Amino acid sequence: MFSNKKGQDLGISSLAGAAITFVVVTVVIVVGLDLLTDTRADFTAASAEFNASTDGIGALANLSSKMDLLATAVILGVIISVLLRVFRVI
Repeated sequence: MFSNKKGQDLGISSLAGAAITFVVVTVVIVVGLDLLTDTRADFTAASAEFNASTDGIGALANLSSKMDLLATAVILGVIISVLLRVFRVI
């Protein structure tokens, strides 16, 4: 049907790549949080390094709290793409 058109792999086949990317990003965030937490313990309280690592931990924690929203957006994108293919809109 659309075998030679670019951009036609937005369906179920792209879900595997999105899932692997999601897992890798989550692991990187978790490892980053662990490293920052261990590093912060080496600094004196209220120093510039301590405050910077605390800000980094807060930023990564905020990013990790949005991972469920990101996963939902990816899954909805795949569902919309599949529905558009079923009804032959694209």
